[in-house]
Amino acid sequence: MALFSVLLALLLERMRLVSDKLGYQAWHSKFQAIVFDNDRPPSDARTLVAIVVPATVLYLLLSAVEGLLWGSVSLAIWTLVAVVLLNHAPIRENFSQYIKAACRKDSQACYHYAQRLDPHTDIESIEVKHLGRYIGETTAWINYRYFAAVVIYFAVLGPVAALLYSSLRSYSDSRRLSNDAPAWLTTAMSLADWIPSRLVSFGYMLAGHFSSAWHTWQKQALHIDSSARNIIGEVALAAEALPVSTQAECNSDAPQQAVICVESTVTLLKLARRNFILLLVVISLLTIFGVIQ
Repeated sequence: MALFSVLLALLLERMRLVSDKLGYQAWHSKFQAIVFDNDRPPSDARTLVAIVVPATVLYLLLSAVEGLLWGSVSLAIWTLVAVVLLNHAPIRENFSQYIKAACRKDSQACYHYAQRLDPHTDIESIEVKHLGRYIGETTAWINYRYFAAVVIYFAVLGPVAALLYSSLRSYSDSRRLSNDAPAWLTTAMSLADWIPSRLVSFGYMLAGHFSSAWHTWQKQALHIDSSARNIIGEVALAAEALPVSTQAECNSDAPQQAVICVESTVTLLKLARRNFILLLVVISLLTIFGVIQ
């Protein structure tokens, strides 16, 4: 059921058959407005409620309809949840606009869309010649955070766990942006990312250059305190060699050439896609052999 729901959700999203109103961000924004109202900054209690309540409601709903109409109602709910959690049109649009801006050598627009892709980093502090490589690394991180990790939780623990992870991620990010993230929220996010980040980064080794990335994976993944972002980013960079021509262009001191560094970004994007396909293949095999439902 999990595999079918995920594949159908990805197919609908890829074919642009899912409205933006059905995307996770749209639902999250509406629910956040209801829960927090004018509570600024949000209290820890309300944050905890906002994280737990959606998953709890979904669990109760699935329990209530279990076995109804030979399981077709449960399947429909699983698929709907997968569609919502994997629909991130704003991220795809920002990345597309970044690539277009880079191709037309519009550095100002590049920085604008890069900041949208990674609002937690001061993008302006990154040199233009290094921006393409950084966004490539960010792409690998986004692919993990919004897609791979969600699919892992969905396949292994079901839609309730996937929704709980997505809620935790959203509120952790929003509190970090406002510089008031409580310690318990940061710790919970780190724990939620601990195993998936190491699994996905191992996939980057298999999808890329294994020998080049093995040492980096050992150094990062086997260290208990390594952050998920460092693991994903550094292993992805080690697993994919940037073209020599791209490195030469990106190290050029000429401003008009510095913004052309899109090949490194696209190269890492292709690596992330191969890794995601590998993840789906592994889930398919585990489903066939009955390890997961």
